[in-house]
Amino acid sequence: MPLVAILVRNEVRTQVGDAAAGWWEGMIRVSNYYILFATSLISMYVLPKLSKNKSSSHFRTTISHFYKTILPFLLLGLIAVYISRGYIILYLFNADFEGMEPLFKWQLIGDFIKIVTTVLAFQFIARNNIKRYLVAEIVSVLSFYIFSMILLPLYSIEGIVMAHVANYIVYFIVIVILLKKELFNSAS
Repeated sequence: MPLVAILVRNEVRTQVGDAAAGWWEGMIRVSNYYILFATSLISMYVLPKLSKNKSSSHFRTTISHFYKTILPFLLLGLIAVYISRGYIILYLFNADFEGMEPLFKWQLIGDFIKIVTTVLAFQFIARNNIKRYLVAEIVSVLSFYIFSMILLPLYSIEGIVMAHVANYIVYFIVIVILLKKELFNSAS
């Protein structure tokens, strides 16, 4: 993803300007802070359970329990980030970054979908299924780049965070397709 991020950032600089590229970079940094927290929770809670018992029914139970118990708290955290976005910008950056405020909505929506999907994708790691994991990641990288190139000219800098949302919707669909047996087959 770093190469794609560089390509997209360069395109933002060309089409919108350096300030907008900085806003997007700032948005990514804010996102990385809470995504790291969410991924750590998933790693501590979901991965050990999935690694211990590899049955599909256990997978569904573990995922369902995570979605019912932990995901609502993560959602509340994302809502708190959205509500306090102005303070976050001034605390972490400065007034020059106030232009990134409209990016929060789309970034947070995309990050929520990313968290929901990451929980599912940990099944690949638990089962050491690198092939399916790589397929999903390659589709994700390509879809982000394609959506960015389509949406940037249409919506300016907000198009990039809209591309983030579209990318994680596609990623979610790909993960569900790759995990259809584990998710929907009641025999295992």
